[in-house]
Amino acid sequence: MRRLIPFLLVVLLTSTLASASNVTVSFHAPPGYTLNDATVHYNASCNGWLVGVFKDDISIQSFAIHINRRGEFRLTDYIFPGGRNPELYLNASCPINVSVSPEYQPNMFPDTIKGEYRRYLLTKVGFENLGNGTFRINVPWKLVAIYLESNTIYENGTYVPKLPLSVDVSWEGKEVNRTPAPPEYWVDLSDEKPSGEVLVKLSGERAKFITGVYGYVLIPYQSYYPAEDGFPFIIPRHKGCQMGISSYYEDVKVEGEFFWRGNDFTLLKFVTSHGETKELYVKGGRVCYGKWPRRKCGKVSLPKGALKLTVGFNGRYLWVWSDGKDYFETKLDSLGIAPIEFLDGIPDKNIYAVNVYATKGVPEEEGNPWDKASLVLSIIAVITSLAALVISRKKGLRV
Repeated sequence: MRRLIPFLLVVLLTSTLASASNVTVSFHAPPGYTLNDATVHYNASCNGWLVGVFKDDISIQSFAIHINRRGEFRLTDYIFPGGRNPELYLNASCPINVSVSPEYQPNMFPDTIKGEYRRYLLTKVGFENLGNGTFRINVPWKLVAIYLESNTIYENGTYVPKLPLSVDVSWEGKEVNRTPAPPEYWVDLSDEKPSGEVLVKLSGERAKFITGVYGYVLIPYQSYYPAEDGFPFIIPRHKGCQMGISSYYEDVKVEGEFFWRGNDFTLLKFVTSHGETKELYVKGGRVCYGKWPRRKCGKVSLPKGALKLTVGFNGRYLWVWSDGKDYFETKLDSLGIAPIEFLDGIPDKNIYAVNVYATKGVPEEEGNPWDKASLVLSIIAVITSLAALVISRKKGLRV
């Protein structure tokens, strides 16, 4: 359906880079190929954090790992690489020698139109296990959420997620108790946003079943560029983003990085190539489409807290995906769609990035001409919002 994994001819190349604290790796795929993966070998003059920013034709992805003086890793362990001529930016705590072995695969997608609005890189980082229920991390960035990992659901007939658990988080002489309500395994730190050395102390019957702790940090990274004919169609609002795509596309992907506390919101509003206005929405934690009694919802609830969520449309299928897991899928009677709103109901301060790309334009199909007005109105609204944004910037105001 939406993902085809063919038998691939993989091309292997190796490049060696000079020693530096900031390294840029430029990939150049042969004609007809895109990047599938790459192995990064490194030699560093110290131990510390290595931040990677991967930028391709579609989006920006990031990762942060704590490295020793020598080692290697694969990009697919942390991100989903792709693109014909992507770039990888590496920032280390000290000079680092890097060599990269890329792997290429046949190009499955044509050129795309794209747009991006980004304030931060929402990046996953791991805590060090000190033993006795204590975990530690030392990061220079703001930490917004902590997640607890456990491989045990039942123990001697007992449902482990409902066992008592106390979580104490401390940093810079401050300490808060953020015990998650059963059966949750995450801690909200989006108000405090601690940085530096952060300690997590677990106690209670459930603590012995926690095998690891990781968190999400906000790494400042501003990027804003247009998509269609130089027109910036992603306009941030007080809640959510407005979009104005003037055509319907067969292959569409909208990605968001944001913080979600569990409230209901409209995930994506769009117009089909029949001219019908439709929407994906989150209700009670699950992604839903349509109205009762024909409403369809995903079987699994979205994880709360720091979210990287992708809404895609391809081959008439509409789907929602996050961190390797499918949360919704349905088939539409439409050749293409045009997104008009995204994350409506999420405060702008909690939206870190929005990426859009679309390809394979399709013609308008037969439909209700009155419904098609939604697409025109959305474009007019974007133009109006853009004008207000330009005026406010000239006046030194914040929108």
